[in-house]
Amino acid sequence: MLAACGGGGGGGSAPAPVPTNGSSRPAAFGDAYTFAGTFSQTFLRPPISRDPVPSPNPANTQTLSYTIAQAVTVAAPPASGTFASATYDIRTVESDLLLGGLKTLTTTTDAYETYTRSGSSTVVRSLGSTTSSSDGSTFQTTFGVGNGLIDILPETAGPLVPTNNAAMTLSEVDATTQSTLRTTNADGTATLAIGYPDGSAANASFANDGSGTYSLPLLVPKPSTFAVGAPRPNASGVPIIPITITYAAGLFPTPNTTPTPTIVTRTVAVWYPQPLVLARASLVDNGTVTIPPECNVGKFARSGNQLIDTRSSVDPIFGELDTQTTTSYTVPGIGVACVQLSDIVTTFYDFSRQTASLIRTQSTPDQITTTTETLGITQATVFGTTARTRRLATSRAFVAASGARFTAMLAQMRANRRDAIFAHVGERGR
Repeated sequence: MLAACGGGGGGGSAPAPVPTNGSSRPAAFGDAYTFAGTFSQTFLRPPISRDPVPSPNPANTQTLSYTIAQAVTVAAPPASGTFASATYDIRTVESDLLLGGLKTLTTTTDAYETYTRSGSSTVVRSLGSTTSSSDGSTFQTTFGVGNGLIDILPETAGPLVPTNNAAMTLSEVDATTQSTLRTTNADGTATLAIGYPDGSAANASFANDGSGTYSLPLLVPKPSTFAVGAPRPNASGVPIIPITITYAAGLFPTPNTTPTPTIVTRTVAVWYPQPLVLARASLVDNGTVTIPPECNVGKFARSGNQLIDTRSSVDPIFGELDTQTTTSYTVPGIGVACVQLSDIVTTFYDFSRQTASLIRTQSTPDQITTTTETLGITQATVFGTTARTRRLATSRAFVAASGARFTAMLAQMRANRRDAIFAHVGERGR
């Protein structure tokens, strides 16, 4: 049921509403919401086509799914630190029922939002978020200048401008103390630094022409390097990507341990769209639409205002095309009634050590991973002084909090894939 507690409620014990700069979507300390939904992830690998074909031919599709419950509250921002300038802390506590209900993973995410008056409008922006899980991992996202726009109020149908750029920093520390720091610039170029519990490290970087280098301790203490160049013309008419892999001395044990590095050169046809754009973003308000039935919010509303946030990126080092879409529906008197998150990653390079060369590169997809999540509101308690101040109480802030958790989860999964190349998986916590 939707509980809207007006006039401060309970004999004046309710938190006072926070000033909202005239926004039609304020929030107040103490606002509380619950959401429920489902998560699904499907892995699709191309069928095995070598001659002879294995019999039986292994299945090439696998799906993981589970249920989600979220409790969302509006709290005061921290008094100091990176996010002290935020207007609100949108705290989300999520419980994921895994393995058919045999395991529960609890995750707490704090998403920090600002409401800033700009003429007759109010700009809603995310500064970033922190996430911690019951498995011992922590994650922080910090948006850079020109990134983090959530909404502009009052809402008007059409694209929101200025468009978000790609500037952000992602920092993760897992339960084994392995650390990952990815810094992405406004144009999508990025650097990656990984520190392992055994003291070794890996580093990667790539430029806006698609060239870059990955240095990693591959099976032996000395670093190996995986380097890709910018695309160059080819007689076939399809540009090719030059790749140079330098395996550290002593890596290959047969027929004898090599005393010097082994250098392998390859080329693959360009697998990303040309001309190369490392990152794209769009934020579009589609006005009032019918809320999808899978949101399961029919008892609250049949329609809502739809906002679609789409971000796509190219990672030329790890061979990934990624498109992440967040679709949210807001309803007067409720706020965010439903949010749908989708991420599609197409992978072209295989770092799983399942080939004699350890790293496989190709111009056709090696795997397509599709991740979806749908969350619908089940209950809300909203503090405010009038019906207007209760209207759309949390704005897109809840959407940003859900998106932060979703991004953290995807980053952890990609780290697992990236680190599969190491032999000492147990030592490295992957």
